[in-house]
Amino acid sequence: MIIARFGAVYATAYQFTQFGAVDDWSLSSPPVYAKVSGKSGAFDFYGEAQFPRDGVTLRKSMIITGSGSTLGFVGIQTALDALVAATIDVGESYLWGLRRDGGTRFMRAKCVRLNISDMAKTRNSLPVTIEFFSRQGAWFLV
Repeated sequence: MIIARFGAVYATAYQFTQFGAVDDWSLSSPPVYAKVSGKSGAFDFYGEAQFPRDGVTLRKSMIITGSGSTLGFVGIQTALDALVAATIDVGESYLWGLRRDGGTRFMRAKCVRLNISDMAKTRNSLPVTIEFFSRQGAWFLV
């Protein structure tokens, strides 16, 4: 699944560029195994029941490009302003995932970090990493 958009409605949500994009999925869960005294192995307190999920941290790295300008940095600044307005300034909203078969999924998430590189790749492109946190840790069908 590809992290595709961020916003309340899929059709009007901010669409992430897929130029140089890398999606990083990290799942943090409570510890399931613990050492039992006098035993040499680990013990699963939850048994066959699935252990409860904790939050999910999702990172998307991409390259923002400026367009329509002789001085590429003017276009990049406009693109970065749009990204900040659509992610950091919004608070918690829907993060949309695009499946390989064309279907969509969503989860409630909040943008918690936006890292803008100081080093431009070319005259009008800039690497950006954006990080989202979801308390639910599960994708839902549309």
